Amino acid sequence: MLPTPVVLDPVTIRVYLGVVDSNTVSRIHFVDVDAMDPTRVVRTCTESVLDVGEPGMFDDNGVSPGCALVVGNELWLYYLGYQTGCKARFSIFSGLAISRDGGETFVRAQRVPVLDRTDQDMFFRSTPCVAVEGRRFRIWYAGGGRWLNAEGKLLAVSEIRHTESLNGRDWRRPEDTCVTLPVDGSGHALVRPWVQRLATGYELYYCIRSTRGYRLGYGTSTDGLTFSPMPLPPGLEPVAGAWDEEMSYPALVTAANRTYLFYSGNKWGAAGFGVACLEQTES
Repeated sequence: MLPTPVVLDPVTIRVYLGVVDSNTVSRIHFVDVDAMDPTRVVRTCTESVLDVGEPGMFDDNGVSPGCALVVGNELWLYYLGYQTGCKARFSIFSGLAISRDGGETFVRAQRVPVLDRTDQDMFFRSTPCVAVEGRRFRIWYAGGGRWLNAEGKLLAVSEIRHTESLNGRDWRRPEDTCVTLPVDGSGHALVRPWVQRLATGYELYYCIRSTRGYRLGYGTSTDGLTFSPMPLPPGLEPVAGAWDEEMSYPALVTAANRTYLFYSGNKWGAAGFGVACLEQTES
């Protein structure tokens, strides 16, 4: 789940992953791929780089990567922490782990979330995407505080929010809502926002969950706060019956003068993860 790329060196992209065991508990692993041909795996880690948290902590039932960010000589990994409940099915909040050995191992910056519950987002502040602009950190994430009852099953409801910080740990409140749920009722959760800054503004890739599965969404913005939904870029339309018909959890990275979009396949990545390459057009 949640393939999360970061450029390791000029020829290598590291992709952190949430790998689920037979009890559906996720731990964070990685694979290294060739930056010129990201379908070629050059290394696979043998042990998890971040395990579940202590009993009773927000991440005691699983961890998955959200966003990897180089900060000085460190690699910061914002991650999702899962905790199951009795009256609510689960909660997901976001933590921070730091690596000082080039992304081989991570240590939690703190045992509690850096994105914890609020009055607005009581159950979910997850799938963070973090960027540094000048002296401030900006974060986009999926936030939610309610559930949808779909034929007796409670499904998480979330929208895309934004806030900022001076240190990457303490975030401004109240938060901004960047993208709201579709007015036609075609989705009940917006998750995994991935924002990329362009010369003309910002673009946003995210996924929309409905009772029928996942699909990709796309939007643009001048300031990174209010995004207008737009058609998907050509080549990212779903292919009926394919292993990745339910493309989800997008994440972009630029390496070797190419822009890649990594994503999970059907059923949260049970069929694996894939990569798409942005075609360059001649001017």
